[in-house]
Amino acid sequence: MFAFPQKPDSVINVKVEFGEGEGKVPLDNTAKRVETYKPKERVTFKMIKKYIEAKYGFKVHTAYIAEVKRDLGLPMYML
Repeated sequence: MFAFPQKPDSVINVKVEFGEGEGKVPLDNTAKRVETYKPKERVTFKMIKKYIEAKYGFKVHTAYIAEVKRDLGLPMYML
């Protein structure tokens, strides 16, 4: 899989203070959000290759997987 270097257009530095009081982010709310946040697992080319080999008994090249994903309009993720 290829990784295309991406550079940001600009950078914003943000200072966050945690704790109690005005202008501070309370830790208990942050901890609750972290517990509930679970990103979706992304299906990798390696996972697709293993699935195809297990189900159909042959190895497939990543270029073919990429071609099918492009044809179907499926997302291609950057590393």
